[in-house]
Amino acid sequence: MTSSHVSSRWLTSFRTALAPGDFLVCLPHAGGSASVFRSWQDHSDWLNVIGVQLPGREWRIGESAHSTMEGLLGEFVPELVASLAGRDYALYGHSMGALVAFEAARTMRDEGLPLPRRLYVAGCAAPHTLHPDPVYDLPRDELLRWLTEVNGMDPEVLRYPQLIELMLHTVRCDLKVYDTYVYRRSSPLDIPIGVFYGDSDPELTVTNAPEWRKLAAAEFRVEAFSGGHFFVQEHAPRIVSRIEKDLRRSRKGSSL
Repeated sequence: MTSSHVSSRWLTSFRTALAPGDFLVCLPHAGGSASVFRSWQDHSDWLNVIGVQLPGREWRIGESAHSTMEGLLGEFVPELVASLAGRDYALYGHSMGALVAFEAARTMRDEGLPLPRRLYVAGCAAPHTLHPDPVYDLPRDELLRWLTEVNGMDPEVLRYPQLIELMLHTVRCDLKVYDTYVYRRSSPLDIPIGVFYGDSDPELTVTNAPEWRKLAAAEFRVEAFSGGHFFVQEHAPRIVSRIEKDLRRSRKGSSL
């Protein structure tokens, strides 16, 4: 990390100069990359938006993606802690990324490491309620069909067979992290948790979104948006604004 921005294999900044506010470290959905958060920086002059680049995509395409939560956290958490040492930051994760962000925060807590100031999750049911029907091992054509149905793959990609084959291995690994995840009981996190969900998302609904409250010993809030599983694509300005407002207020000692 330099004095002006974060730059590493795992973390990439979308600013060339340091903004005055907190860092917002963003973990993508299964198959997603750091660049899905590039536009988020356009919506804030105060936040420093950082995209997490997991192995197996974009400039890390030559590296093998992790297929277990333990393996992923074993590399990601030390990198995160070292890169943001002494910085104020929050974690945001979407879908699989929400699960990784939650477990990263618990790992830091359990190991006595500095915690993020806040945790934001979207598109993922509370970990203790997850019982997914595994899709990571579906036959190729069935997996492609499923990805298209859930809007998990741009239909344009289907025009490029070589790109599909490159992506499918990484997508399968990411989905395996999610599909084989086993929740372990532990005390709630003593940091605020904010939950965002789309009102037509089958993965995180008005019924199960409040279940995240059981994992938070500090402040907690659920906020609904119009849209499905990838509602954040339409509501990025509002989500970034909400996060910035929370972090600014908490610097003054206000609550969620």
